[in-house]
Amino acid sequence: MAGNRILKTKENIMFDNNRRNKTIEYLKSLKTPQGGYSNFTNGDIEPQPTLSVLMSFGHFGLPPHNPDETLSYIKSYWNKETGGFINPSTGKIEVLSTALGLLLLNAIGAADFFNECLPLALNYMNANAKSQEDHFMFIGAIDECKISFYPENSVKFFRDMEKQDGSFGSSVLLNAIASSALLRLNEKLQNSEAVKNILVSAQQKDGGFAEKGETSSLWVTYCVMRAIDLLNGSFDSMNLQNWILSMQQEQGGFAAPGNKASANETYQCLSILNWISKPVIEAARSGDVCYLKNWLNQGGDPDLINPEGWTPLLAASVRGHSEVVEFLLSNDIPGGKTANLDIKLDAADASAIFFTGQSGDINTAKAILKRSPQQLFDVNKVNGHTLLLQAAFFGSEKHLKMAQWILDDIGEILDIPECETEKIEKARFNLTVMTNVRGYNCLTMAELWGNKNSQELFARYDKSTKADREAYLNKLLAQIAPEKPTDEKEKLKQQLSDDFVKIVADGFEKLRSIAIKESEKMKEAQKDIMNSINTIVSNPDFDINYLGGPLSQTPLIFAITGVDNSDEIAKFRLELASFLLNHSADPDIPEKHPMSIDAVIRAAVLNHFEILKLISEHMPPLAFASAMNEKPAINGQTALQDTVHRALTSSGEHLTRHLEQIKWCVSKGARYDIEDHTGVSPEKLAREALNDSVYKDQAEVVMQALGIQ
Repeated sequence: MAGNRILKTKENIMFDNNRRNKTIEYLKSLKTPQGGYSNFTNGDIEPQPTLSVLMSFGHFGLPPHNPDETLSYIKSYWNKETGGFINPSTGKIEVLSTALGLLLLNAIGAADFFNECLPLALNYMNANAKSQEDHFMFIGAIDECKISFYPENSVKFFRDMEKQDGSFGSSVLLNAIASSALLRLNEKLQNSEAVKNILVSAQQKDGGFAEKGETSSLWVTYCVMRAIDLLNGSFDSMNLQNWILSMQQEQGGFAAPGNKASANETYQCLSILNWISKPVIEAARSGDVCYLKNWLNQGGDPDLINPEGWTPLLAASVRGHSEVVEFLLSNDIPGGKTANLDIKLDAADASAIFFTGQSGDINTAKAILKRSPQQLFDVNKVNGHTLLLQAAFFGSEKHLKMAQWILDDIGEILDIPECETEKIEKARFNLTVMTNVRGYNCLTMAELWGNKNSQELFARYDKSTKADREAYLNKLLAQIAPEKPTDEKEKLKQQLSDDFVKIVADGFEKLRSIAIKESEKMKEAQKDIMNSINTIVSNPDFDINYLGGPLSQTPLIFAITGVDNSDEIAKFRLELASFLLNHSADPDIPEKHPMSIDAVIRAAVLNHFEILKLISEHMPPLAFASAMNEKPAINGQTALQDTVHRALTSSGEHLTRHLEQIKWCVSKGARYDIEDHTGVSPEKLAREALNDSVYKDQAEVVMQALGIQ
């Protein structure tokens, strides 16, 4: 990778969690009743701002909101006869609006309608592209949507602009647009250095880029940065970042100087921030120490944060690149500023040591714990996981080895002398008694997932009792307890939601205590539970989507969270889920704990297959597919990946149900190519399982269920 030229500045402003959340709320506020988004607050719906908002959500790792409504809006502008899309502002079919139509369909995952439109739309754009903007957007749609099509006329249009010296003339903007267009098609430039020199020389003292003179332009900067990203060009990234962040308005949107905040300019600013951080985060993810050394030597900040919230240390930790982690925490960084171990991915309260547990890399764990051994006991405030609980949750061969190392060498990790056996045993007990927010410690979690290898390991070390674990759990839940509302109406809503959770929790506890043969007693208990629930739901102050209980979950999510020990209880859980869905429970609203996920992923994780199918009947198809393909911040694992993960440690009837769920999810639009935070997709997980001592027994049948060879 080529190194960026970094100029040191007095201050490096960060795009922190507060800024990020304000921007997300601003973008959501631009939603219109028709299904798209407006460019300005309280404005009219338009295709370009709609795309800008959806692409901005992508920078934050967020799925599209209400995609089925957006699809209806897009469909209304397609002209089947020509294959083109109508520009609603002119009423005419245009190349630009057609490219936008395809880009929008791709952004919301509307594969069926996209494929229906594609052949005619390509023919229309290829035949009618005339202007520079037409050709550029045509190419942009091909690149962004990964369409296998070579637009010969558009390539010729930009090739004809190339001068003898390999540049595209003296215009900074033209060099940026023309070079980007060709590079997006993997076309080689005659003289990329000539183009780079023109682009880089246009950067001003404030960090922005200008067409001419010394006044930076956001539009010029956006176009130039796209080209520089494709060319691996150098630029003053700190000044540019500060200049862009200075454009953020109080409400969270971005605007060029003199303008008011808009969707389009917010997207441009977010894209620039992404291009600034992208090579650095990619270097950390790929283990490129040389790039990071060069970048830091030239003044880069080891704690740079991208729009999604990732730092180089977090990115390297979750990918298990111990050499990068070691370097970022070493004294070799110019200026003596090492990476901050306390910075977390805010959306998941996830630190470097937490993500190391997901990667399963022992050397990464050693690099961190060598500098901060007490992080062995660090607790994630979303799911309650420690490094050991992460190893238990993921449970592969490498995670098993990590868990064994932790338990065997805990004295060495914590620098406890070998002779102090009592102190070592106490530390080991303190670690194994720790549970997640649902009350599972390392051993009971291994039992939950049917991971026999992990069960054997943890059974040798876990000396905790049920009372010990419950005492720890009570302390943990007290630490993460939500703030009590002060508004009287909200207090009532909270109380009713909490009451619902208690009724369901106590009800399932009672059902589990009833013997299977006592069918009449079981029916009577179920009837009592439903009567109590009916009383709460019929209360006009009850909000069926209000978060309640110690984990701040919607009533639907709480109702489907649990493992059933009989078919009768499973049927009752399904009945309860159906009741809530029929009373307008929204399965797309996320919980706060334990994973900040919605009901779709929750049902998939716990293999409540019948409930998952029921939920699909209460959601529009694109919204359901989007929910299945959403990457939770806590681990990046989609509903399909969670199902694959659990199938690999299952057996018997449990395995059969997981395999059925995998096939069904794929048929409903679940993708097996979406990578989690470690860079592993469901397909790659299944393939790698062939050589994993823990996972290999089920690897082939899982691959068959996914439909891959």
